[in-house]
Amino acid sequence: MNTLLAIIIVFLYAIIIIQDFKYRAITWYVFPLLFISYLVLLNRTDNLNLNIIILNMIMVSLQLLIVTLVYSIKEKKWINIAKSKIGLADILLLYILALSFHTITFIVFLTSALILSLLLHKIIEPAMKQKSRIPLAAYLAIYYILFISILSINSINPLEELLFNHFII
Repeated sequence: MNTLLAIIIVFLYAIIIIQDFKYRAITWYVFPLLFISYLVLLNRTDNLNLNIIILNMIMVSLQLLIVTLVYSIKEKKWINIAKSKIGLADILLLYILALSFHTITFIVFLTSALILSLLLHKIIEPAMKQKSRIPLAAYLAIYYILFISILSINSINPLEELLFNHFII
């Protein structure tokens, strides 16, 4: 059952990747399906820890608040970043990803994913015919699949508290 849920989650991420690159929009039903899949998986593996999930979601909220404040100060008026700077799908995916990792691992994942997304887009952008917004949800989905694959190959549970214990020699 856990393998089936993992396949469903990867399939849903594949939908996000395709739709975000192709249409710069993602069908709404993907997010509730992804959320429910994570909750079922967390519940089945006894890794449902509300304190960790809440802490991760608070971190996402603080980051979004800081970005909102930075743009609002820069433009000298209140800016709704969901309308002009970052897509609603990107925001929803950030909150869903908060279910995927223990807090330390989530910080590592999120920081590296955002940096690599920006770098990858800057590399790809010159080949594009026109400048476009960063397909952040697609980049996050790609990075998530790669990140989880690397952890799985090394038999590391992404919900473990001490991710780096596995890499210390």
